[in-house]
Amino acid sequence: MVRAQSTAGGMNQRRYCQFMARSRRPGSHRALRQVLLITGLVVATWLAIGAVRLVQLHGEATKDNHQLQSLRTDMDRFSQSLSSGKDPGDSSDLKLRLQRETAELQSLESKLGGLSLLPMRVIPVVSRQVASARDLAAAGAQVTAAGARLTQVTEDLRSSSSGDPILVTLARADRAVAAADRSLGHIDLGPKSLLLPSLGRARARADAFTEHLTTRLDTASTVVHQLSAVLAGPRNYVLLTANNAEMSGFGGRDLQVGWMRTRHGKVKASGLRDTNQASEIIAPGAVPITDRDFAQNWGWLGPSNLWTTLGGTPRFPVIANIAARMWAVRTHSHVDGVISLDDEALVNIVKATGPVTIDDATYNADQLRQNLLVGQYAITDVAKRRARLARLTATIMGSLQNPRNHANHFAILKAFADSIRGRHLMAWSAAKPDEAMWEDLGATGQVSPSDVIIGTTSLISKLDSSLKIVVKPTFLPAASGEDVLLTIRIHDAATGHEPSYVFGSTAADHRPLGFYGGFLCVELPGGATKLATDGAPVVLGPDGASKQVSTVIELAPGGTLTRRVSFHLQAGTKSFTVGPSSHLPDITWDLGTTTRTDSEPFTVDLRTVPRTPPTKQTLVQLDTVARIKAQLARVNLQLGPLASIDTRTVLNAALNSHVLPATTGFASSLKQASAPLPDLFTIVVDLGEKRLLESLLATAQGHR
Repeated sequence: MVRAQSTAGGMNQRRYCQFMARSRRPGSHRALRQVLLITGLVVATWLAIGAVRLVQLHGEATKDNHQLQSLRTDMDRFSQSLSSGKDPGDSSDLKLRLQRETAELQSLESKLGGLSLLPMRVIPVVSRQVASARDLAAAGAQVTAAGARLTQVTEDLRSSSSGDPILVTLARADRAVAAADRSLGHIDLGPKSLLLPSLGRARARADAFTEHLTTRLDTASTVVHQLSAVLAGPRNYVLLTANNAEMSGFGGRDLQVGWMRTRHGKVKASGLRDTNQASEIIAPGAVPITDRDFAQNWGWLGPSNLWTTLGGTPRFPVIANIAARMWAVRTHSHVDGVISLDDEALVNIVKATGPVTIDDATYNADQLRQNLLVGQYAITDVAKRRARLARLTATIMGSLQNPRNHANHFAILKAFADSIRGRHLMAWSAAKPDEAMWEDLGATGQVSPSDVIIGTTSLISKLDSSLKIVVKPTFLPAASGEDVLLTIRIHDAATGHEPSYVFGSTAADHRPLGFYGGFLCVELPGGATKLATDGAPVVLGPDGASKQVSTVIELAPGGTLTRRVSFHLQAGTKSFTVGPSSHLPDITWDLGTTTRTDSEPFTVDLRTVPRTPPTKQTLVQLDTVARIKAQLARVNLQLGPLASIDTRTVLNAALNSHVLPATTGFASSLKQASAPLPDLFTIVVDLGEKRLLESLLATAQGHR
C-alpha cells in the first residue's frame, strides 16, 4: 500500500517537471501572450460595447424620464380631479399613454439587465448606477401600470347608469384602487446612496411621487370602502334642507328637517317637516349647547330650540351635534348623523340626473335655482308652498336611483363633490369610521384655523340672493406682523319685481318694503388679534380654533352699505385661506391684481400681495358706542332702529331705580345733562363695571 502511494506521487512530480520544462520554451511564451491578448481584446471590446450600449440606454432613459415627468403631471392632475370631484375628462388617451410607457419602461429594464451590460454590472461604482437605473425603470413601469388601472375606475363609473346598483359599481372601483395600491406597495427604487447626481434626482422624484400617489390611493380605498358601508346601511341621518335666499350666518337657513335613510345602496328622503311650525320647537333646556364659544356668541338666539337659528358658526360638527340631539328629542329615535343640503346642492343633483317635474311644472338646473331662490314665493298659500317644497326635495333625492334619468354614477358623484367643495353639502356622523370618511371627502364643514369666511344672516326678508357682496382686502406691514383690513361692500340688487313675500314683513317697525336687516358675519384665523369693525358688533372673539366678528347691517331697498373689519396676523404668517360661504351669488374677492370668488377655497399668499403704507385712518378703531348699541339691540331679535332707544329716558330710569349708583361720575354727568348722548355711553364703558352695563341692558329691555 505504501509502495503504491509512493509510485503515484513520483509520476505526478515527473509530469509537473515536464510541463514546466515545456513552458520555458520560447514558443510557449508567445502562445500565452496571444491568449492573454485575445482575452484582453474580448474584454475591452465587451466593455466598449457595454459602454456604448450604456450611453444608448442613457438616451432612452432620458427620453423616458421626460415622458414620465409629463405623465406624472397628467396623473397628478387626473387624481386631483378625482379626489376633488372635478371631471378629469376623457381618460382613454391618458390610459393609452400610460400603457405605452409601461411597455417602454419594461423594455428598458430588460435591456439594462441584458448580457451586453454584464461587464458594467461587475465594476463596483458603475454597477451601482446600472442597478439603480434598472430598478427605477422597473418602478416606473409599476407606477404607470397602476395609473392605467386607475383610469379604468372613471371608465367604469361613466359606463354605469343610475339604474345600476351603486354598490356593484363601487365594488369594481374598490378592486381597481386596491390593485393599484398593492402594486405600488412592492416597488423597489434600488440603491439610495453613491449615485450620480442625475440618478439621485430621478430617484428622489420617483420616491416623492410614489409616496404621494400611495397616500391618495390609500385615502381613495378607505373612502370607497366606507362609502359602500354607509350606502349599504342601515343608516338614519337627520336631513336639513337649507334655503340660500334666507341665509343664517355661514349657510342657508334650515327650513325643513326630516330623515335621509340608506338601505342596500338606496338613499331615501322622507318625513320632511317645516321647521317654522310650533310643533318643531324644542323645549328650552332639553338640548344644552355644549360648545362654549357657540353658546356665548349665539346662545341668545336659541339655536338649540329653533332649527332656523343654527347657522351662527361655520363649524358644522358643532351645529350637527346639536341638530342630532334636537331630532332625537323630537322623534325619540336613534340618529346616526346629520346631512345638510342647500338649494345649490339640489341644483347640482338635477344637473346630473336631468330635469325634475313637480305639479306639472318641469325645471332644469338653472330654472330650479331661480324657483328655489325667488319663484316659489309667488305661491301665496304658505302651507301649500312648504308642502310642495318637501315633495320637490324628496323627488330630487329619489332621482338618484331613477333608471329613467340615464345619469351615470360618475355624474352623480361629481354632483355631490361639487356641492361639498362649495359647502352646499355637509355631513357629520357619530360613528368614527363614517366621520373619517366624510372628513376624507372634505364634507364635514370643519373650519381650518387659517380660514377667512364671509357670511350674512337675514332676519326679516329673503333677499340674500339679491345681495352682491365684494370684499377688498388691504394689507399693511406692521412691526410685529401684518395688519389686514377687509372692506366689505354690500349692494341690494333686487329688481323690485320679486314676489312680495321675498321682501319680508315690515308692518311691525314701519320700515320700507325690501329693507334688509341682519348681521354680517366674518370668520377669521385663530391667530388673529386686534379684532375691530366700524359696525355695531354682536360677536367679537373666539369661535373654536378661529375668531369671529359679526356686526349689525341695515340696508335700504336698492342701497349699498360698506363695512370694514380689521385684524392683525403675527409675524411669520405666510397665508390665509378664503373658504366658501355657500352664499348665492358667490362672494367676490378683489385682490387688486386678480379677482376670485368664494365658490371654492383659495389661498391668499401674504408674501406676494401688494402692501399699502399704513395711516392713522386706515385701520378700524373699535367704536365703543356702536358696541353698546349692538348690545342693546340684542334684546330685540327684530333689530328695531337703534335710534328708537330713548337713551336719556333709559338712563334716567336706571338712575331713578337705583340701578346706577348716584355717586358715580356717570350719575354726575347725567345730572349735568350737558354731555352728548354718545359720551354718556362712553362714560359707562370707561367705568369698567360689567354689572353696571348688564343692569343698564336689563333696564333698556323694559323700555323698548
